[in-house]
Amino acid sequence: MAALFAEDSGTRDATISQDWPHHHARAWLGDQIAHDRKILLVAETAGHAGYLAGEVLPPSAMRTVSVAVLISMYVRPHLRGHGIGRSLATVFRDWARALEAERLSVTAHASNTDAVRFYERQGFARREVQLESAVD
Repeated sequence: MAALFAEDSGTRDATISQDWPHHHARAWLGDQIAHDRKILLVAETAGHAGYLAGEVLPPSAMRTVSVAVLISMYVRPHLRGHGIGRSLATVFRDWARALEAERLSVTAHASNTDAVRFYERQGFARREVQLESAVD
């Protein structure tokens, strides 16, 4: 998880704490494992290759369908392009279907064009744009 923070958030969002994984990831990952509507997948090929974390959110008064949210995914750079990410995304989709999720959702930094392209190839479509500004 620290590698994702260093590579993605660390270079794309200065407001993200690079220390978060070192102080909080263990508890966060434990929570992912402990709940039946959350998932943590680990891909291994000659060592740790990547991971995916997600959860299924139930319908609410505002969003009337259940949504499987792909919270975080990372594949080591030297192993990208070998189908590991696609396999993780496929298992996530199958898991979401088994929990009767009606939609899938993922967020990526707009400047991370490789991630956006990857998710689009997995069937995700751009739906909204999040804009942010300093308060000044």
